[in-house]
Amino acid sequence: PAASSYELRGGGWFDGARFVLEDLHAENGVFSQQRPGRVDPVTNQDTSSQNKERLERFDQQVDDFRTLLRIPGMSAAIIKDQKLLWAKGFGFADVEGRVPATPETVYHIASFTKTFAATLIMQLVEQGKLDLDEPMSHYSADFKDESVRVKHLLTHTSGGATPGERFQYDGARFDYLTAVIEKKTGKPFREVIVKTFLDPLAMSS
Repeated sequence: PAASSYELRGGGWFDGARFVLEDLHAENGVFSQQRPGRVDPVTNQDTSSQNKERLERFDQQVDDFRTLLRIPGMSAAIIKDQKLLWAKGFGFADVEGRVPATPETVYHIASFTKTFAATLIMQLVEQGKLDLDEPMSHYSADFKDESVRVKHLLTHTSGGATPGERFQYDGARFDYLTAVIEKKTGKPFREVIVKTFLDPLAMSS
């Protein structure tokens, strides 16, 4: 059955993951080998079999969670002390082609790029290369006057008669920040993303 509301709030499979991690041994980044079995003084059971049962139950609960949210495919990982302890794919990377998702599946990150863009904008501010009060007309001819500033796009307050007065989410307008980043860095947005975030993390897929 799908995960219960209690489990989704953290009382079930999130806690289950914690107990699994306490007993399972990670080697080469995955649960490929368990610690030598020992007898639990409370249950009088071999802990190696308990570990296996817990991990299987955790796998099922994650997949139930995916099904509940109608996610076609996903990859999940658990990291502890900067080490990858467990990773697995659930569902399909390609539903029509029935291609299973794996830990290495590359996904379209969509609006996650907004987080990257916002971080880059603020880094430029910290470096003294950008003023959030600069008019967007300096970066795109689509802005006819100086009323809309960089800060307005960054905070989704560029709409309405008076920019800055009210919040209104606008992904299309946020995309204009790409031009700001490219002009200030002199590099394509994709290249800046790779060098700033992906290369330092060795994310080469």
